[in-house]
Amino acid sequence: MDGDAQKGIQQLLQAEQEASDVVARARKARAARIKQAADEAQQEIKLYRHQREEAFKKLVEDRGGSMGERQRKLEQETAMQVVKMKQDVSLQRQNVMKMLLGYITNVNVDLPVDHTKV
Repeated sequence: MDGDAQKGIQQLLQAEQEASDVVARARKARAARIKQAADEAQQEIKLYRHQREEAFKKLVEDRGGSMGERQRKLEQETAMQVVKMKQDVSLQRQNVMKMLLGYITNVNVDLPVDHTKV
């Protein structure tokens, strides 16, 4: 019987070792599946991010272009307004000069009616 007990213990130890191996393989397989799932999720995230960025760029272009383009357009409009103002000033300069000289040279020296009685 002692041999049967020894044989039974050996079988139990061997079964325990096999169970440990099965558990270890299952853990490795689970870790590999988790890693694969994480990699696939990263790829999906990257693809989704790329799609959203492209959609955003298209939306920005559809609604008036990029900030650099808007800034350039604003600078052009400002420059055109400055040129127009300078033209207006040069056109009206002579008229304003004549008007100012008229006020300076045509001084009314008549006294008001109330001061002549003194």
